[in-house]
Amino acid sequence: MTRDKSRLPQDSGGTAERRDATASQEFEGYGASGHRNVFVAALSGWSDACYATTNLAQHLLERYESSEVMTLPAGEYYDFQQNRPMVTAINGECQVLLPESVIYTVSVSTTLTLTVLMGAEPNLHWKEYAQQCIEVAQRFHCDELISLGGMFADCPHTRVLPLEVKHSLRSADGSLYLAAPDDDDNYFGPIGMTTYLEFAAMAKGIPVASYLVSIPRYMDADDCPQATLDLLRALGRELGATFEEGDLATEAANWRVKGDVMRSLNPVLSRRVSKFEALHDSALRNHMEKKLNEGVCEQLVEETENFLSLHVNGIAVHSKDSLVAKGSVEIVTKPRRGPNAAVPPTRCTSAMKAQRAQPGTTAADGQAAAGASPDATRSPSTDHTTPAAANDTAPGASVPIHSPAENANAVDREDTEFRRTRSTQ
Repeated sequence: MTRDKSRLPQDSGGTAERRDATASQEFEGYGASGHRNVFVAALSGWSDACYATTNLAQHLLERYESSEVMTLPAGEYYDFQQNRPMVTAINGECQVLLPESVIYTVSVSTTLTLTVLMGAEPNLHWKEYAQQCIEVAQRFHCDELISLGGMFADCPHTRVLPLEVKHSLRSADGSLYLAAPDDDDNYFGPIGMTTYLEFAAMAKGIPVASYLVSIPRYMDADDCPQATLDLLRALGRELGATFEEGDLATEAANWRVKGDVMRSLNPVLSRRVSKFEALHDSALRNHMEKKLNEGVCEQLVEETENFLSLHVNGIAVHSKDSLVAKGSVEIVTKPRRGPNAAVPPTRCTSAMKAQRAQPGTTAADGQAAAGASPDATRSPSTDHTTPAAANDTAPGASVPIHSPAENANAVDREDTEFRRTRSTQ
């Protein structure tokens, strides 16, 4: 996606003009019961790799009804040597465009309105800049501040782009704070204006959420529609809304194809991408193993036991003494049940029949004889014989399923009979 310079917030007259829309009119819906208002910060500069956040803000303005609320003065917050003014042609006239920030309202639905801050990240007077933004958020009764950003990282374009998510927590005294992660990826260092806005919002009691997407640094030459699409979907999950994506999905697919072409034409880059893929997959496995703690493992075992019902039905066992135990195994899957439904306990039943092969009788003969046992009668409600097991038995015969106690007694009786017969011989 290429930025449309005419849609970016600029001061075409060369002067900084502040407009406070709430001083002259009331905004219908703000502060009303059931209507949600969210402040979204999407600034270019420090945390806007490949214009991921700038393109997201512009996408929202193009897709939904929007109106400009306030323009933050360029002369107070920008160093023109760092953010230089630009000359451009507007309506056939050359004009100077100064860097500035603009706040818009975007009506997503009848129950959701976004107050979007977009423009260049300020160079000066961050405290006053943040204070003005928070005042607008309070005036529009915003119940949350969401900051969006993108940073370059050593990640492959062939995997899902890493997305770091943070939410503010509330302490015992009611104040808000951001918890420091306990993993190795915790970052302490310079910050951008969006992070500064998060702390300013928490100081005023406004909950915050932060979304930071990582973009492959070897694809820094163009825009990254995949990162813009990921941020848009993350914003939708946060707000419980489905945003119009337009052509972002198609542009993201083309972006990945471009990465594949770059990789195929550059052997050095191909090795780098393969290394990033291995690191990504390894980190993902470690993350999943960390999540699967002891409690989760026990829960999985319990759910598996409740899901599977094992029926042991005449397993065929051959010993060196030609002692044959005939049977088969059947695993029956149970339908998924609701959380409050009673789950029957797992059953493990078996029917063991053993006999000693007579002289001259092979193990297969003994197995067939065991399968043709005359006491193979059972009710249809307990018939769990599989087709394979039915083929191993005589026509019209089936193997009964007994309780574990009955199976044990049957084996003891047959073992005693076997010993008696052998001693007689």
